[in-house]
Amino acid sequence: MFDWVTDVINYIQCLWDTFIVWSGDQAVFLVRSFLEALAGVIGFIPVPSQLSSGLSSLTASIDPSIIYFLVNTGVPQALGILGAGALFRLSRKLFTLGQW
Repeated sequence: MFDWVTDVINYIQCLWDTFIVWSGDQAVFLVRSFLEALAGVIGFIPVPSQLSSGLSSLTASIDPSIIYFLVNTGVPQALGILGAGALFRLSRKLFTLGQW
């Protein structure tokens, strides 16, 4: 007798499910559009003239005794540890959506 009521409820539920999927797709579309625009803006930033030939041209002009001192005091390892810490912190913020 009231089969049409269940049909209407099923139809409304189907519409709601479709809306949820559509809104999720819109969120992905907005994030993707924002990131593409950001990449386009970053692409317009010119490379500094000092870095256009690479970092090796900058380090080639350093005195060998200074390089010896830096290597023997552990500066490369310290910079690696600092970089790993920064990478860990940024990835933790990314994966927990900024909660930490």
